[in-house]
Amino acid sequence: MSTWRVDHVTMRLDLSAHRVGVDTDLHVSMPSGDGPAEVPLVLDGRGLELLEVRIDGEVVASDRYQQTDRTLTVSLTPGDHVVGTSVNVVPGGINDAGITARPELLSSTCEPHGFRRITYAVDAPHQRATFDVTLVGERESFPVLLSNGHLVEQGTLPDGRHWARFDDPVPKPTYLFSFVAGDLRVVSQPYITRSGRRVDLRVAALPDQIDGSEFALERMADVMAFDEANGGVEHDLDVLTFVAIPGYPDATEYHGLMFFESSILVVDQRGHVDDDLLLICANIAHEYGHHVRGNRVTVRSWGQLALKEGLTVLMGQNDYRRHWLGPVGRVMDVLDLRRLQFPEELTMGAPVLRGEVDDPSQLYTRTTYLKGAEIFGMLRTLLGEQTWAAVFAEFVRRYDLASTGVDEFVGLARELAPDRAAAIDGVARWFVTAGRPSLELTVGHEDGAVVVDARRTDALTDDPPLAMPVVLALRTLDGRRASAPRTEVLSGREARWVLRPDADTPAEALVVSPLRGYSAPVDLTCALPVEHLAALVRHDDDAYVRWWASEELMIAAIDAHRHGDTAAAQPCLDALAAALRDLIRRGGTEPMLLAQLLAVPDEFMLGDREPRIDVDGVGGGLAHLRTVLGSALHDDLLDLVRQTDAGVVGGYRADQIAARSLVEPVLALLVATGSDEALAAARAQLDSADATRSVRALGQLLHLDAVDADALVEMTFRRWEASPKLVDRWLRAQSGARRSDTIARVARLAAGPLYDRSDRSRVMAVWFPFATRNRTVFHDRSGAGYRLFTDELIELMPVNAGLAVRLVGDLLQFQRFDDDRRVLLRAELSRMAAADGMPGFAVGIIEQLLAQP
Repeated sequence: MSTWRVDHVTMRLDLSAHRVGVDTDLHVSMPSGDGPAEVPLVLDGRGLELLEVRIDGEVVASDRYQQTDRTLTVSLTPGDHVVGTSVNVVPGGINDAGITARPELLSSTCEPHGFRRITYAVDAPHQRATFDVTLVGERESFPVLLSNGHLVEQGTLPDGRHWARFDDPVPKPTYLFSFVAGDLRVVSQPYITRSGRRVDLRVAALPDQIDGSEFALERMADVMAFDEANGGVEHDLDVLTFVAIPGYPDATEYHGLMFFESSILVVDQRGHVDDDLLLICANIAHEYGHHVRGNRVTVRSWGQLALKEGLTVLMGQNDYRRHWLGPVGRVMDVLDLRRLQFPEELTMGAPVLRGEVDDPSQLYTRTTYLKGAEIFGMLRTLLGEQTWAAVFAEFVRRYDLASTGVDEFVGLARELAPDRAAAIDGVARWFVTAGRPSLELTVGHEDGAVVVDARRTDALTDDPPLAMPVVLALRTLDGRRASAPRTEVLSGREARWVLRPDADTPAEALVVSPLRGYSAPVDLTCALPVEHLAALVRHDDDAYVRWWASEELMIAAIDAHRHGDTAAAQPCLDALAAALRDLIRRGGTEPMLLAQLLAVPDEFMLGDREPRIDVDGVGGGLAHLRTVLGSALHDDLLDLVRQTDAGVVGGYRADQIAARSLVEPVLALLVATGSDEALAAARAQLDSADATRSVRALGQLLHLDAVDADALVEMTFRRWEASPKLVDRWLRAQSGARRSDTIARVARLAAGPLYDRSDRSRVMAVWFPFATRNRTVFHDRSGAGYRLFTDELIELMPVNAGLAVRLVGDLLQFQRFDDDRRVLLRAELSRMAAADGMPGFAVGIIEQLLAQP
């Protein structure tokens, strides 16, 4: 059955801070045929004051259309028509979709369903049209007018208002429409595409933020060149503008006029740390990565969101991070999964693809983005780089300026690699399966070869089972490569793989390099001997495996300490210390990778490995690890932190960021020893003019009860109080501290003048480290941490439920803690469910949890 298609949209927006008049003409078409004489055209609309409806230029009476609070319907004869509407829109607040008014700016927020709050339209991702948009406003209030496309005309009206007309000749879905008007400054630089065409790259920001745009412009050019070299399509307009908007919800890839919350686009010249630079880079890479994966090729429905988001995280964000920072970027991908997606998987239990929903915003989860990227990454590993490139090229060729879904992409992979069709289908089943497999690899020897037995140990009921690529290689104990990497596919619950070395090497001297590149997002168990793990730390050429081996030695020592067997912990610590000492002394290890090899495991990952979370055992084991390893490496770590302090303050280069990344893990081990030299080294970093070094040092010093915390926080606040981002870091250092007075300190911060529930960054600064990164303190046996946090949730949930949900992971898995803590947590959940103003969905989740035995 034919449906109406919108081919072109003409809009005029008369702007004011309190009311926006929007006149829209939709050029619609439907082929004539033998169908009914008239066919309804149903337009989406929400919260609009309808003033007029026009059909082919003539105003029609109200009996010619039907209006509800969600739609406007007109009946038309098949063919070509122009359907016009005039509406008034009341701009919303900072978290509202549609048109948003801020003190300095008026702007749109369209993805996923915001366009229907601006005008009546077919507001669906598969619907593409060209746009002709005119913005009109008072010059004093809106000196700069910007919308998608090319600026083709501008002028002044007789009443003194000015106007600007923009033509976007590239068909786009409604969710990619954008405009912004206000007192903006613009900086630009040229970019030459691979074909030699010039594109003007621009950053627009408020006057007091524009000086921080240099880093973004530099990254924009590098990201575009990287994208073009890796299957992307050249940018299709003569101008690409990124706009910094205070309080904007994250970032969005609107065609040619992309929006970012200011802190993830421009560098705050009042003070920033390297985490801010990394976040800016990740967001630029992600949003420009959508130029093909989401913009030129979009999704046919919101239920297919993982197609654009997963592909973009993989190819636009993660691949670019490895291009910029080196192989350690893959370790950072895995850390993101552990810190963000794995906890969400435990609490939400939803697959990547879960069908259509009334509110697609609920699909914008870490599972959709991060796990979606990992599944596409498994397909790439399975196919190999060359075939993957061919699949992606055909994906772009076949669906450019069209819409599609995950199943079509998987179908293309099967079409171009028919010999791997069964494995492709097995990997694709991950998209619709909730949960994370656990993989156990057991290594043995047989007839001069290494035998690897693979076994799924999880309780997932996938039938037929998921498939996963497992990349393996062999090395020798002295570091030589003994075999090239090979990709095996586990397509059932068990498999056996025989690995033979390239040369005549005794099997007992061979070391397995397992799950290289983290080729599948699983919980891996592989009990290699201590000397094998140490050899991988020293010599492996895969960054993930080296990091994994370092962590395995640390985890073995922690677990031995948890079980009271300190003697069993010592060989692991001795081997790890010897390997790390060798790396430090011989040099040559990329600093950011060395930083990850030195970093101790996350206590949440450690606790969540087992059905019952051992808060005290994990905390005690980590403390023992820091002290023993810090003591064993004491002098080498002192030399290392001195060597990394080259006197350079700030600096945006990757090598400068990498050098500074060593400060935190080195100080974490040093200050645990409590030596005078260690504390002096930490204080030297605290006194550094480089904000990253100073912030890292404050965070480590505040873990120590012996340190005068009040003096430190007072001194650093005086240094940083003019920098909001550094104040956020100052708050984080206190709420994440392991010292005994942290709960009382967090209570004072939450009650103090710096805390603002409407400020997302302040909420996260106070509560994210405390409730999601500081388990030993948060789960203090007195229950004081629970009570403090629940008091805040009762206030925060009605104000910003979405933000609150990101903080409650441990509350939602309260049954996994020991009996005493479980009783305390249950009481706090009951208190929260009974609180006035608690959103209904939150009450439902809590009551469901409490009803479980």
